[in-house]
Parts: sequence; C-alpha cells; structure tokens
Amino acid sequence: MVLDSISRRIKQTVFVGSGMDSRAYRLAVPPQLKVIEVDEAAVHEVKEEVLAAAGERARCSVLRVAAPENFAETATLPEDALAAALDQKRPSVFVLSGMLGTWPQDRHLAALSAIWRLAGNGSSLVADMRPRALPAGADAHAAFLEQLSAARNVLEASGWERVDVVGHKAL
Repeated sequence: MVLDSISRRIKQTVFVGSGMDSRAYRLAVPPQLKVIEVDEAAVHEVKEEVLAAAGERARCSVLRVAAPENFAETATLPEDALAAALDQKRPSVFVLSGMLGTWPQDRHLAALSAIWRLAGNGSSLVADMRPRALPAGADAHAAFLEQLSAARNVLEASGWERVDVVGHKAL
C-alpha cells in the first residue's frame, strides 16, 4: 500500500499507531517521501533505541509526532502537531494498522473525523480490521461482517466519500 501510493505520486504517509513499524527503513522508498509516525512518546523512544542499536537509517524523511499517553484508550489524535507536520494541500495515505481494533468503538467517529479534517484532497485511509472478541457460540463470520458494516458506516459518517472493503491480499 505504501509503494502503491508512491507510484500514484503521493509523497506523504501517516502511520497512526505506528508502533515498531519499520517501512521507512526497509522499503525501497524515494528520499522525497515524508513518513509521519503517530504514537505515544514512550513508543517512539523505544523504537529509536532499537533502530539505532541495529544501525538502521531511514530511507526518507521520518517525523515522529507524539500522541497522548492514553492514545490506545482514547483515540485522541494530536491534531495541531499533525497539521503542522503535514502539507494539507497534498494528498496523504493514512495507515491505521490495528487501531480500529484497539480503540474503543465509541471513539472511532471522532478519530476518523479528525483524520479526515487533516487529509488533503485525494487522500486515502487504509485500516485493517481484526475481529473483536466474540461471545462463546457466536457466528464469527456474521459478527465480523457486522463489524465491517459498522466500520463502513463510521468512515462514511466521518467524511470519507469512498469506502472499499478489500481482502488482505489486495493490500
């Protein structure tokens, strides 16, 4: 997905809940790409230590934006810091690896709306969906389809105009 966006001349990628993601260090990306990583400051510190110890260097510009300490529980994005880091006149790809499964469902609309407000025209959002824990005996497939439908509704309500659900292999 990152390499695909580069082929479409998108020069900004935002990893929301970046964790230990190392795509800026391991993929053949152009130096003009700007990667913005959003996570708690403690996560950024550990990641920097691990990468430095391994002698890894980013292949493009990497900006780390600190999210509030309770980011995983509140889904509160550092909008001002992200607005300062992004060129909002240009499209971006926002990658939410696992965040929709981590954030409380009642916070999805606020978080996705914040991302939509930050997104330049032509931006994309990619989020993987992992099934939430189900009660014993529940129909897992039906429950997951219901979760996908709810996610689609929240994305549309937060301003995203085109919502496509694709399989893992398509990413």
